[in-house]
Amino acid sequence: MARGLVKGIPSGTGKGITGAIQKDLVYGESISSKMLAIAKTEIGIYERSITIDSSKIGTVLTNYPSRVELTSSNFDFSKVREDGNDIRFLDGLDNLIPFEKTYFNKSEQSAVFDVKIATVSSSLNTVFSMVYGDDSSNDKSNKTETWNDDYEAVLHLGESLEDSTGNGNNGTNVGTTVVEGISGKARNFNGSSRINLNDSTLTDNTGGIHNTTIQAIVNQDDSNLDQSILTYRGQSENLQMNYFITNSGVNNNYPFYDTFPPSGGAILFNQTVPINTFNLIQASISQNSNFAKLDINKLTSDSVYSETYTGSKATSLNIGALSSPSFSNFFRGKIQEVRILKNNLSDDWRLADYYNLLEKSLISIGPETGGGSETTKIFATTDISELQNATELVVTEDSRIAEETGSVLSILR
Repeated sequence: MARGLVKGIPSGTGKGITGAIQKDLVYGESISSKMLAIAKTEIGIYERSITIDSSKIGTVLTNYPSRVELTSSNFDFSKVREDGNDIRFLDGLDNLIPFEKTYFNKSEQSAVFDVKIATVSSSLNTVFSMVYGDDSSNDKSNKTETWNDDYEAVLHLGESLEDSTGNGNNGTNVGTTVVEGISGKARNFNGSSRINLNDSTLTDNTGGIHNTTIQAIVNQDDSNLDQSILTYRGQSENLQMNYFITNSGVNNNYPFYDTFPPSGGAILFNQTVPINTFNLIQASISQNSNFAKLDINKLTSDSVYSETYTGSKATSLNIGALSSPSFSNFFRGKIQEVRILKNNLSDDWRLADYYNLLEKSLISIGPETGGGSETTKIFATTDISELQNATELVVTEDSRIAEETGSVLSILR
């Protein structure tokens, strides 16, 4: 049922309102005899506004997946269902926004949602709503719709290893375990475990990763040995790409290590990766411009590289280990999330992801409104389908007479 029935004509797909609502009414108020006045009981729906801070947005972002995280400090979990399926997100016109219920555990008072915001402004705060509390509602989440076409694979690496994009690039567990992460659950890699990644759409038939952005949230337990995060291997065991943390030098550095044969090379970014804490590492490499960028948390460094590979399509992809014909360079610690894109994310987009995914300062959640005791609303509608939800049907006299007498012809219960 609807929450906050108001004057105007909201589209109402998210709130369950159908039909054109002309105005709120009181008994005896004049309306046309061609209209039906329906009395409805409004259930205790709750709402919170969510604000994206424009000061952290460098330029307008389109179809941006904003992460909304709920904890006991910003949300009352007693107001929602055990499965959280009553939670949904609405835009300013009360239209349902595509979102993924990435993690939800009411007993732990922890929930993570990724919400696809059509336009995020860099000059004005972007505001949308979270609505909840309707026990009769169905799950409105749609994870495949949440991620735009640039995302080839999104694996949250919690209890599920399914690719959220719907592209079929799912993971198969080989020895990792589910542990607490920075946002919900993560996977622990013990130095001999890995996740095999199905390659459905990740690389083209010429073997190129080419223009791509790879994002990962990682937490190393130690800085011993080289530790792979993501590797691609082509036919005949030719290594196409190894995205890893190297520990062979003085510092614990993070390179984008490109070994595309026959004359590829390595890109070493001289940035220190802290251990025993979660870090957001983002690498964006462009074949067209022979240029690569890498962010460790908020830092950015650039490098020129050489890309010449035109070999076969990758046949082996792994998270947390180097597939080299025997496995090596195992990761030690936690990996929260891996995202792979087929295009280069802009500097502004990657910075917004840092604020959103790691610093968790991009959004703010407003106070709860709505709910309370049940109330009765009386309003006019021309939509006959609304009758099935009516508690009373009020039929008025002709408007000319009603204006004179202010009377109600009948009330059908």
